[in-house]
Amino acid sequence: MSLAVEMKRQYKTKETATSSGRLTARRIAQELDIQKHNLANILFKGVLTCRFSQVRFLLNNGLSANVTNELGHNLLITSLFIEDEEKRDKMFK
Repeated sequence: MSLAVEMKRQYKTKETATSSGRLTARRIAQELDIQKHNLANILFKGVLTCRFSQVRFLLNNGLSANVTNELGHNLLITSLFIEDEEKRDKMFK
């Protein structure tokens, strides 16, 4: 199941649990943006800590490789900050 499908499923479940029975489209969009931001942070942390399988999982399940962090760095630039040269080369592949 893709990440986007799973997130939509969670919100359908959350929608039925709210007191009014409805979530507005704006609220759902805000929640999705928050989750995407959190997932992007996890992706950047995975790159910096050389967690190759975690990075591959997130990218294969719909997270964009074109995300940028607060400094404006994308994943490729972030991987340049990996100290171990061998691990850095592996992350580039």
